[in-house]
Formats: sequence, C-alpha cells, structure tokens
Amino acid sequence: MSASCGSSNGSSELVKERLKRETTPPSELRVESDDLESIVKPLVANHHHRSTVEKMPSESELEVFFAAAEKEDHKRFSEKYNYDFVKDVPLEGRYEWVRFKP
Repeated sequence: MSASCGSSNGSSELVKERLKRETTPPSELRVESDDLESIVKPLVANHHHRSTVEKMPSESELEVFFAAAEKEDHKRFSEKYNYDFVKDVPLEGRYEWVRFKP
C-alpha cells in the first residue's frame, strides 16, 4: 500500500513548521508613535489643502462633457442600427425597420 500524501500527522507537522517560520514576533510589528505621527501628519495636512470644491468641475463643464458624450452615443447607435433614436425614425442601412401599431 502506498503512503498517503495527506496524512494527518505529516500535514500537522508541516503546518506547525510553516507557522513557526512565517510568524513575525509582535515586537517587530510595533511602530513607534513618533514614526506613526510623521506618516499621518503629512497625509492629513495634504488632504485639507485641496478641498472637494476645488476638484469639482463647474455645472457648465459637466453639461458640456455629458452633452458631448450623449451626442457621440447617438451617432454611434445611429450608425450601428441605422435608426435615429432622437427623432425616432429609421434610416437607410443594414436593418429594415417595421412600425408596429399597438
């Protein structure tokens, strides 16, 4: 009979060995409070320097951006499906559109 690769005794020894090798002592994980403050203070100061209002585009900039994106979408769909979705009319092209009356 062949030996099992997953024997409980052999695997538990491997797990114990791995944990022993991969465990970092808590003393090495501690960060001195002075070191932590020197890391956090510049981040907090930089965060307050640039407010959300400075990053936010104006209403007119948003309107121009979305109008251009919407226009491009209409153009792309019209070319792809030969249908003008804005005017709700079929265009000449690949598809034949048939109007159904409800």
